[in-house]
Amino acid sequence: MTQKLDTSTVHHALSLLKAPVRSSSAGSARARNERLNAEAIASHVVTYLRRQWRFRRGGHLVDDRVVVGHLADVIRSIPQSVTQDHSATDDIKRDAARQFIANELFEAVSEEFQPVHTAVPYSAVGGSCISRR
Repeated sequence: MTQKLDTSTVHHALSLLKAPVRSSSAGSARARNERLNAEAIASHVVTYLRRQWRFRRGGHLVDDRVVVGHLADVIRSIPQSVTQDHSATDDIKRDAARQFIANELFEAVSEEFQPVHTAVPYSAVGGSCISRR
């Protein structure tokens, strides 16, 4: 069975961002455009995706830093109103903003790179996800 990267996977990665990280990208235009804030969010997303995905371009694996840099550029281009909603206390606004950002990041990574699923079995410390009865 072939796995395909989808928007919901990126959405889930964004949902795991802690509030201070979300808020750091919602500040003034100057703070929002700081590369470090965008890179922190992009790095979080790439780290999450790398659990089961690798990225290729032209048939070669791409270094994570390249993917992070590309996604950071996309994050910096997201309208400030959306980044503010992403850190809102209103769940509806926050989820709509998260979906918008997930769509943007998914499109960016899919257009620039070829996501390749890697079948890495899950294992927790001291055992696997398989129930032993």
